[in-house]
Amino acid sequence: MVTTQGNFPEEVEQYKEELQDILNQYQEESVDGIKGFVGQLYKQEEDKKAREDLGEVLEKGIEKIDKRYGHEQSEIIDQMLGINKKEGEKEYKGEQTYQIETSYDTIKQMLDKTGPRQEETFYDLGSGYSRVLITGSLLTDAEYRGIELVKERVDESKRIRDRLGLENVEIMQGDVKELKAEELSDGDFFYMFKPFSVSTFKEFGKTMEELAERKDYTVIGGGQSNKWLKVIDTWDFLEEKGKTKDRKLGFYKASL
Repeated sequence: MVTTQGNFPEEVEQYKEELQDILNQYQEESVDGIKGFVGQLYKQEEDKKAREDLGEVLEKGIEKIDKRYGHEQSEIIDQMLGINKKEGEKEYKGEQTYQIETSYDTIKQMLDKTGPRQEETFYDLGSGYSRVLITGSLLTDAEYRGIELVKERVDESKRIRDRLGLENVEIMQGDVKELKAEELSDGDFFYMFKPFSVSTFKEFGKTMEELAERKDYTVIGGGQSNKWLKVIDTWDFLEEKGKTKDRKLGFYKASL
């Protein structure tokens, strides 16, 4: 969901035709062609319709770049979105803050499987530079919340959110160890891709079990988190419900 002010540019239909031409040629070209085109489209960020088209462009970019050329090419989509990753981030003793990001293709598979709706809220716990939040906001009408410990990532994520006018995205700096169940009570989906140390993960399971006593929700685990959800005893209240096609994410139902 995107909102902004401004007039609908006459060039949008031309952009769509040009995009289709690029996509038709893409089998024979490098990723630089579509990257250059999307850069032109992103310059129309003052216009609502142009930014609505970003969702379509991003989805096609995932199909043509991330899925076709491999997840290492997710950095190209980051550049298309204007995400500038910071060096010299503050370190947090005893906590896992090394940036391990979910590929755009995997994010798209997760959104396809969960289908977040307008009245639902999706949390990314350890949201990094907010790939999940931005992608979800452009492709669905749900509300998105990110909680990230590292300030530099939060600041950059907010800059991109504001630049794109994504009003259904909220990004907070915080430590999940300090969260109470009631603070997460609006959540319907909770995503984690190895965002914490194993000790934090274990402790946070107690908070999420308390939340499950109040409402049903879905947990999505990626990477190491998907393994931990199956073996750490504080998460044994979850029921596994499936995986993404690439088997990189597991889906779990919380219902007590």
